[in-house]
Amino acid sequence: MSTQQLPMADAMSPADTASPRRAIFETLGSIERAARAYLVEQMRQRAIRRAEAQVNGLDDRLLRDIGLSRGEIHSAVRAAEREFLLSAQPK
Repeated sequence: MSTQQLPMADAMSPADTASPRRAIFETLGSIERAARAYLVEQMRQRAIRRAEAQVNGLDDRLLRDIGLSRGEIHSAVRAAEREFLLSAQPK
């Protein structure tokens, strides 16, 4: 019987472990960016809903004075947000 020595799995050189570590950190970075983007989007949507609720709280006469009907509130709030975002971009 021949006794053959198998390489130990725990005996990895630093060069061998660098690639898996890098992959783990890159994956964690991707997860963090996705979570951050999700939270930012949720905060944006919440602000839009809050603005819609505030405009919906106005009486019909005041809405007429600013040129809106109740059915236009949703699109008007989103149009105002788009306009704000476009104006905030550097030129």
